[in-house]
Amino acid sequence: MDVQNRGKTVSIPLAEAEKYYLFFRRCQWLHNEIMQKESSSLFAADILTELKKQFAFLSGGRGQDGSPIIIFPEFPSFCEIEDQDFRNVLTYLTSVPSLSAAGVGFIVVIDRRQDRWTCLKGTLLRISGWFPGNLRFVLVLRPSAILQRTLSDVFFKLHRDDFKVPVIMLSSVTDLHSYIERSQLTQELDGSQYYCHMTWISLRTDLENFAASVKRMAQRLQVFGRELAETELPNNLLTTRNLLNAHASKKDSLKLEKTVIDISFFHTQWSDQVGTAEVVTDDEAGDV
Repeated sequence: MDVQNRGKTVSIPLAEAEKYYLFFRRCQWLHNEIMQKESSSLFAADILTELKKQFAFLSGGRGQDGSPIIIFPEFPSFCEIEDQDFRNVLTYLTSVPSLSAAGVGFIVVIDRRQDRWTCLKGTLLRISGWFPGNLRFVLVLRPSAILQRTLSDVFFKLHRDDFKVPVIMLSSVTDLHSYIERSQLTQELDGSQYYCHMTWISLRTDLENFAASVKRMAQRLQVFGRELAETELPNNLLTTRNLLNAHASKKDSLKLEKTVIDISFFHTQWSDQVGTAEVVTDDEAGDV
């Protein structure tokens, strides 16, 4: 360990201290960017069963103004989803995009082409009654069967005021493409975006585990820095040597963990696929 004995305190070179300080700041930034809110208690691993049902998902697509898109695909048993499961999934999905993207507001796309008006109405009432974020508007692919389509047109006009959010009824995916570019829609909506829900869940789980590791590393760095600042060298030479060796061992351990996190940091290039914030350079992270 590169230490200097100044009086009776342990000190390290300024350049090395700055290096660890920047790494500590990067750890804090990464954790906050991935998890968004320190107080958030909802993780993908906590709601795996609900997420796997895929009654709603976040593919990473964006509206023309950068609004994150949440898609409610065809799901015949949507009315049977428990309220708490519905709220957990929406709470989690709206927490995934960066705070700046979420601030723009969400766009919801509902695909009910194979469904009935009663189910569509229930979906709209549920979303308009409770949405844990800024909801800009809802795009609905209405039922395509002639009878259900007619009922949807008639009853939507009658019940429009029941929905507390702007709702736009669409007759086809071609109409949908006039609001959202095909590149930002999944293949089920005649878009060109590839999306695999199970892969998304796996990536989110890995990313959150990584964030937890980063947080632990930041805490260890903080404790190590405090120990260095507060440690006084004893008068006994052997005791002093043992103390410095112990600090050197801790430093080597932290260096190893730092290397692992450095590698993982660059591997988070795939985080764009799961709707998280973009990865920035070391310098950018240090300026946060």
